[in-house]
Amino acid sequence: MLSIKTFAKKIATASILLCLVSSAFAVTNYPDQLLQQATQTFQLSTHTPPTASLIVGNRLFQQSKFKQAYAVMLPWAKQGNQTAQLEIGFMNEFGQGVPQSYQKAALWYFLAIRPNQFNGRPMQRAINAYFGLNQKVDYQTAALWFRMAAELSVDRY
Repeated sequence: MLSIKTFAKKIATASILLCLVSSAFAVTNYPDQLLQQATQTFQLSTHTPPTASLIVGNRLFQQSKFKQAYAVMLPWAKQGNQTAQLEIGFMNEFGQGVPQSYQKAALWYFLAIRPNQFNGRPMQRAINAYFGLNQKVDYQTAALWFRMAAELSVDRY
């Protein structure tokens, strides 16, 4: 039977190893490549649209009026609004209001990710699928994992 001191040392060692693995993953340039690709593809901006349009766009999205919601939410997504990025990603992933594109969906979901202790593994799997690391390139799987990582980024507390 382990003593409390031995158990605490094992937990501390496991935590340090996890931090090292996480930091080694963060050092790779794949997230930078994704950000660069998203910036070029979507022409991201810093211009902030009127706040009322975000509310209107969100309501249109919830009412399944996707073409209208896309037009209203796109400036917000380009500006960096997480909700808008998730909704634009959803529309691209499922072909709602726009032609279906898993690659664009993956990029929008990637932009919506706010790194935290919960979304490291989905982020890693998404990057593996997007860039074809140890597997074939699969944008549909990448979109799924990036969406999961982005949803784990949403502040729930």
